[in-house]
Amino acid sequence: MRVLDRSCLREAGINFLFYGASYLALISVVICAPLLKQGAPLSAVLRFLPDNLMFISMLALPLAMVTAQLTTIGRMREDGEITALMAAGVSTLKIVMALLPLSLVLALWLGFSAHVMLPFVAKRLIEGRAEVLRQATATQVSRRAPIYQTDEAMVAAVGVDGDRLTQLFGVYLEKDGKGLFSNGALVVCFAPWARFVTDPDALSADQAAGLELHDAWFFRREAATTEQPQVLTGILPVWSLRLPQEQKNLSDIQDSMTTAELHHKMSTTVETAGNRGYIRGLERAWHIRWIIPVAVVAYWAFASGLALWMGRGSRLLSVFIGLLTVVTTLVPAFGVVKNLGGQLTVDAGWILWPPVLLLALFGSVMLWRQR
Repeated sequence: MRVLDRSCLREAGINFLFYGASYLALISVVICAPLLKQGAPLSAVLRFLPDNLMFISMLALPLAMVTAQLTTIGRMREDGEITALMAAGVSTLKIVMALLPLSLVLALWLGFSAHVMLPFVAKRLIEGRAEVLRQATATQVSRRAPIYQTDEAMVAAVGVDGDRLTQLFGVYLEKDGKGLFSNGALVVCFAPWARFVTDPDALSADQAAGLELHDAWFFRREAATTEQPQVLTGILPVWSLRLPQEQKNLSDIQDSMTTAELHHKMSTTVETAGNRGYIRGLERAWHIRWIIPVAVVAYWAFASGLALWMGRGSRLLSVFIGLLTVVTTLVPAFGVVKNLGGQLTVDAGWILWPPVLLLALFGSVMLWRQR
């Protein structure tokens, strides 16, 4: 039986390495392409990539494991190997249990990564994004292109001096849904120099990077509600602006906290209507660190039971089912908690845990029926 165990585990391990490398390589292209398009140097993007992949691997590696198990067991079923083993008195559970060590090792690794490595990687991601943003900005300025531009706002600079932007100016036109300038406020600013800053105390990663303007002149024209609209001008020694980024970070500020810090803040912070979204973010980060290792074992049970039931070894079908399994159990739950934020009045765990536990139950039932 040891020969059978080693043979199954070896084939599943090779498939896991193949699919894991393929998924990570594909995701690397998806991450790098927008940054390079924005003007970031290739060297800076490559330095930024490993930390991004650490976050992505939390989903990519379980996906690779599910695909590998579906492919391995499906191939054995399709070639008649499982039928021959059953005729020899070998239970299908023996084959499934041979693949369990792969799942347990992956669960231990992801658990260690989530609790020990993830906080430090999240901090480096915030700093790395700011560095890539600075270098991309320098490229944009050299091309005489705006640093940031939308239908409502535009920020541009004349030159770059080290980590400084020189002669920066910006325009912001507020919209109210009925019109542009005639019904909204116009804000214009100019600063002799500015620099990018990182705020580690921001409530989300999208707010972590901003522009710090020095000796900024600003002009604000209020909405034209009278014949003489109000005009406000002034000079600010230091003025910080937040610029939403199209290429969002893959982490939140809560992810940069250690597990002990998360537990301390969850137990000591009093929930109010104003900080409810922040509390939900703490709960989300806390539960994710425990859910992912548990989900790996749930995926092992589900993928094994499904592969025995289907009896197909198609790689394309395995990839599709693997994507469907991981995406439907983890991604929607994480997105619901993050998007609802302060509107969610219950602990985030009530949304995050049920899909994984139900999948584990369903997989266990299929394994029992296919034994």
